[in-house]
Amino acid sequence: MMEYKRTRNDLLKLVRVKRLVEYGKSVLRKKTVLLTATLLSTFLNYERDIDNENAIISIAMKRIKFAIAFDGVQSVLSASNLIINNLSLNFKTENLIGTFIPSLLLKDMVVKRDYGELSTSIRLEEASSKFEQLFRELIIDVNLYIRIRKLSAAISRTKGRYNALNKKLLPSLNLQERLISEFLENAERQELFNTRKLLE
Repeated sequence: MMEYKRTRNDLLKLVRVKRLVEYGKSVLRKKTVLLTATLLSTFLNYERDIDNENAIISIAMKRIKFAIAFDGVQSVLSASNLIINNLSLNFKTENLIGTFIPSLLLKDMVVKRDYGELSTSIRLEEASSKFEQLFRELIIDVNLYIRIRKLSAAISRTKGRYNALNKKLLPSLNLQERLISEFLENAERQELFNTRKLLE
């Protein structure tokens, strides 16, 4: 923290620095509000998607149990070994007032089922489709989870910077401004008093 001399010139410098710090504080406050609103929105989406996934898991498990009961464990295992997933992901970064939030997006996913339709039951096909849907949903959730972690960390850092300005730097600058102003006022009064004495 810079110490200012008890001069009018340094008082003006201090006032300029204080204005800059107050501007920085307002930017950090706005940034915290924006990041927090984005975090809440992301969290609500994540919560909704988790509920959706739980419903998909429930249906997928019922269908796979049904397939095992009718087609047997060996048929289900053989069919699952013949399923191949090919997917491509996109990565992008969003800039929220200087905070870079990565995004993971499913660009394309092709599920190749090498088992024959005639040799595989509709029960296995339905179970496989449900697990494919679940896999797509999980990729969306991974993206939301990454955003939540990054946003939470960014909010914590931004609040730390805001508190450093608001609770440490600004009070210190205000104190120095008051002390210099009081010193200069006292010096002016003393000078005025001395001038009057000389004129008497």
